Amino acid sequence: MGRSDRRELLSRLKVLLMHLLKWQFQPSAPSSGWRGTILEQREGIQQLLEESPSLRPTIASGIAKSYPRAVTAAETETGFARSIFPTVCPWSEVDLLSDEYLPD
Repeated sequence: MGRSDRRELLSRLKVLLMHLLKWQFQPSAPSSGWRGTILEQREGIQQLLEESPSLRPTIASGIAKSYPRAVTAAETETGFARSIFPTVCPWSEVDLLSDEYLPD
């Protein structure tokens, strides 16, 4: 597994998590752009996993590492207090990578 692949995975996870947080916690303002970004990040992650299957075991740790960064980004973009966001990622790996899943 290359460092650049791992960095790309972490970056994509952060963006995916941030947009899912905004989707769930700012429901009055969801945009088609958010949905597009969510789908784009999922597709990019799937492609990375196909090209570098050795990344698959690192997804759980990547989520744990990326989630606090995603919360910081969501806090900055929404203006919401950090305290409204869960302290740990509320979604499973399966949910995060599912093309169909969007939080309520």
